[in-house]
Amino acid sequence: MTLTQITTNGIKDGEILNADINASAAIAGSKISANFGSQNIVASGQLQCTDQTPAHFKRAVTGASDVIVLIGNNSQTYALKASTNGFRITDYTDADSSRLTIDSSGNVGINETSQSSYNSIARNLVISEASDHAGMTIRSGTSHQGNIAFQDAVNTSFRGFLRYDHNGDKMQFGTAGDIRTTIDSSGNVGIGYTTPTTELDVNAASNECTIQLRNASTKKAALQAQNSFGTILYSYGEPLIFSVASGISFSRKMTIDSTGDVEIDAGNLKIGTAGKGIDFSAVSDTGRNVDTNILDDYEEGFFSPTLGWSLTPTTSTGRFTKVGRLVTYTLQLVWPTNTNGNYVLMGGLPFNGMAGGNAGGGFIRYTNYSGGSDLSFHQNSNNSLTVYNDSGTTITNQTLSGLRIDLVGFYYVA
Repeated sequence: MTLTQITTNGIKDGEILNADINASAAIAGSKISANFGSQNIVASGQLQCTDQTPAHFKRAVTGASDVIVLIGNNSQTYALKASTNGFRITDYTDADSSRLTIDSSGNVGINETSQSSYNSIARNLVISEASDHAGMTIRSGTSHQGNIAFQDAVNTSFRGFLRYDHNGDKMQFGTAGDIRTTIDSSGNVGIGYTTPTTELDVNAASNECTIQLRNASTKKAALQAQNSFGTILYSYGEPLIFSVASGISFSRKMTIDSTGDVEIDAGNLKIGTAGKGIDFSAVSDTGRNVDTNILDDYEEGFFSPTLGWSLTPTTSTGRFTKVGRLVTYTLQLVWPTNTNGNYVLMGGLPFNGMAGGNAGGGFIRYTNYSGGSDLSFHQNSNNSLTVYNDSGTTITNQTLSGLRIDLVGFYYVA
């Protein structure tokens, strides 16, 4: 063996060989370069970094798992473990509890090591907290969105998504790449509408808008107001029922049966706008000159007929019924004893007749006037009648002095 030459300049590189070093020699690590190049570092003990700022580590073999232990400067200790079952990060300071696990199938568990025990369509990521609440938070900027997206191809679009938009504080749900439901900051829900203005705002872009309620077992569906103030109830094959609450029980108010018949169970059918009513336009008008098919008025009541020329009847009663524009009536008048020579003008009818006169007339039901059978009563365009004899001339009030006429009549209003 050639001896190594040592001079005042040190030892020449390459001069000391492995065979030159005694097995019992102790060489300070500070004398050895830390660059081992492509050489493997093999040790039967632990590989340690004794400088604890910021951390030191060591490798150990425990059972079938390869372990690298990371020790922080606050004694917080974590381990990286690799085995045939996957990869784990554990907390050594908490009984070696698993914090994150990646199993051999690539499934990730947070606080969970048995991802394969969960449903196969939802175990790629399992977040577990067996005895407490569990959750996940997505943080984004105040004018940005947080998204959970669903995709079936490698591209930048979404097929489905759950989105929270901090710019407006609204939650949105998407399918087929588009927004389908929006819940705004007031809790208003928009279906097919991104800016709902009511509690439920449903919009259909092209077809009619439908809300469908299903109950497979009882085949019943109901819409109910808060505190049960009212319901709309439908049972398959049965009538559609509208009810309102009275105390703790419901009172049926309207029913629509399977044939389309409408029954008002309690109360009246009210038309709230003048000129509106029941439309009979479905009835054939062939061969007739029809003015209208709308039945927009029904009234009945009492009225007090009057006499012209400042005469006050001894008896004055009347009753009428109005259906649409047709008024029918009965009246009784008793003339006072008088010598008035003006023509008879009976007024006080409940409505004005249609313009142009000849709107209708009346017929005597009873009279104690001897010439009563010769009288005719013509409706004027106002609410009065003019009386004529069979010669077509008017008669005077004096002619009917103290006499009675009971009349049945009809006329059309404007």
